[in-house]
Amino acid sequence: MKKLRYKLICMVFFAASGVFLAVIIILYGALTLYNTHQADGMTQLISLNGGMVPEFQEYKNEDYTDDIPHPLLFNEESEFRTRYFIVYFDEQAQLSNMNTDHIAAVGEETALSLAEDAIAGGNETGYLEQYRYRITKSNNGNTVIFLDCTESFSIRHVTMQIVICIAILIIFLVTLIFAFFSRYVVRPFEQNAKRQKQFITDASHELKTPLAIISANAEVLQYKNGKNSWTENITTQTKRMSELIGNLLTLSKMDELAHESAQTSLDFSTLVEETVKPFQEVAAQKNVSMQINITPHISVKGYEEQLRQMISVLTENAVKYVSHNGAIRISLTRNGRHATLTLFNTAHLEPGIDCNRLFDRFYRPDNARSSETGGHGIGLSIAKKAASQHGGTLRAQCRENGICFIATLPCRFKSASSI
Repeated sequence: MKKLRYKLICMVFFAASGVFLAVIIILYGALTLYNTHQADGMTQLISLNGGMVPEFQEYKNEDYTDDIPHPLLFNEESEFRTRYFIVYFDEQAQLSNMNTDHIAAVGEETALSLAEDAIAGGNETGYLEQYRYRITKSNNGNTVIFLDCTESFSIRHVTMQIVICIAILIIFLVTLIFAFFSRYVVRPFEQNAKRQKQFITDASHELKTPLAIISANAEVLQYKNGKNSWTENITTQTKRMSELIGNLLTLSKMDELAHESAQTSLDFSTLVEETVKPFQEVAAQKNVSMQINITPHISVKGYEEQLRQMISVLTENAVKYVSHNGAIRISLTRNGRHATLTLFNTAHLEPGIDCNRLFDRFYRPDNARSSETGGHGIGLSIAKKAASQHGGTLRAQCRENGICFIATLPCRFKSASSI
């Protein structure tokens, strides 16, 4: 259940991060629109007031206040607090006048350069550096009004910094609190999983006794009356049922093994070679060619019994479902920090087969994988579980002339040859 806890904690973390990221983006956009609205209102006021910020009382009494964006923070101090400069051009686009009396940070040369850039941009309003500009056209030429927005930009920047810090703190606290209480969230799932495993274990042990009795009775009948189709069917099906029960027990005990015993260093190359070797004779009897290419001295850390079973299941699956007179190719290579075991067998696959479902328990994709082959549809689930418990992956790829299973496991930091 640790993986479930980690997934839930990650979900809460990313969900909270996503919410606060959306809030931050919306807040930044709202502040930007607000600052732009304020700046446009002020530049238009200056334009309509002959290049000057109107007095507060005059502003309140004039009719033009209803025709322009209304500066929300306009008050008695606005006339003295506002920093701006104006550049005038005549009909021939030549500099005719300039007013930089209301700003100390901009000289005439800088003001002219900014005004020329604003006119070249072709927009009536816009931003150049920290200045919001407005171009007013008339018969006498163009007037470019620049409003210094440094203060509003600084306020926006500080506001966003505070909001981001608060968001990070809240995300951290929410994640920390949820991580603490997550053990109580997953406890019902953990209890259900334990009950399921216990049920499988108890049911399997209970089923073994009647199966053993049925099998023994069938053997007695064969001994007394000779073999016939009925007794052979009883023997075959009880054997299949015993194997299925064994597989179910294996699945239920895999997690227990992972908790009870420690992983050991294994020569994965030797393990693959030893496990695959007995299947060569079976493949030869079916007139199937088997090519084996194993890179030596690949070392992994894990449970030998589980890895051997994974290799055995994949190899048995390839031998069992290979096409008549087909081919099986098995390879083990090392790619960086991972060992890759690949098993390919030729096969006739139905169109539209979903390879990912091959690992579902009791799933049979086509008629070829029927009960006649002796499979239960659970072996690949065991193999995938074994790969997952070793921090690896197991996937299937359906190809034009067959199917390929690819198991990837993390290698030890050093290969066996370098130890």
